[in-house]
Amino acid sequence: MASFFRHISGGIAGIIINTSLSFFGGDVALIIVGILQRVTMFVFMPLFGVVQGMQPIIGFNYGAKKYERVKETLKITILVTTVMATLGWCFIELFPSLVFNIFTSESEIIEKGAPIIRIVISMIPLIGIQIVAAALFQSLGKAVPSLILSLLRQVLLFIPLVIILPRVFGLGIMGIWISYPIADVLSVILTVFYLRHELKKMNLWFDSSVVREELADSI
Repeated sequence: MASFFRHISGGIAGIIINTSLSFFGGDVALIIVGILQRVTMFVFMPLFGVVQGMQPIIGFNYGAKKYERVKETLKITILVTTVMATLGWCFIELFPSLVFNIFTSESEIIEKGAPIIRIVISMIPLIGIQIVAAALFQSLGKAVPSLILSLLRQVLLFIPLVIILPRVFGLGIMGIWISYPIADVLSVILTVFYLRHELKKMNLWFDSSVVREELADSI
């Protein structure tokens, strides 16, 4: 059911985004977004792989009431996905034109797309925790929180921003581009608060004093 809703909402989101892009940016904007989607998928695919590896470990240890292992697995997965997302972000930020050259030889697309991709992926390093949290609740058998977190970034936040920023605030096509990092930041903030609330109820939240000690030891 969750997968069904994700596919349906993703299709609706695609229609709204493409309509806005066509209206404010024309064919060039549509081509740029097509490339952006492929690039970000290359960044996200390894993250999804790590998260899929996390899920059976979380599910097994939670069922066995080995809660410390659940917390340790969650902590490591968030760290790994954040590092991986940051590495992808660094490469794209440093070589945006090179990234576009992989997909097109049109100079106009490369020239316009290079600064845009830097805006769009500017907050990608934060997104690991949002992906991990959605998968975590799925592993724990909590379908509704998993569905909400899965839809939070690309549907519940991004679509309203795409509709509001270009029109209400008069930002035009730039309103669409900045909708990406704004949705990333808001989704991560909301995810952290929700994750903290739910994990505290399950006695799975991290002890802040322990986290501080581990950070001090690592430094």
